[in-house]
Amino acid sequence: AGPAAARRYELWLEEGGARCDAVNVVPAGDAERFALVTSRAVAEGSTLFEVPASMLLTADVALRDRTIGRDLSRIEQQQRQRGGASAADRTGCETIALAA
Repeated sequence: AGPAAARRYELWLEEGGARCDAVNVVPAGDAERFALVTSRAVAEGSTLFEVPASMLLTADVALRDRTIGRDLSRIEQQQRQRGGASAADRTGCETIALAA
């Protein structure tokens, strides 16, 4: 993830309503990650950024996606068949959704 990709991600966050006044998105040193760094001096306890709930990726949001949802539903069904989590208990699905 280079500087241009980091800037596109930063613009996407801002367009979605995120407030990132105190941070910048920068490449994290490899091709797949970004990091947040402060863009100015901040006082202890200050809010660095705010992301609206509409931009958060949760298991429910991921499950509604046509492609990711299909795959996650299949994984969830396999867990239940193996005696894992019930349909109401999505323990572990949040991590899968974020990794997807």
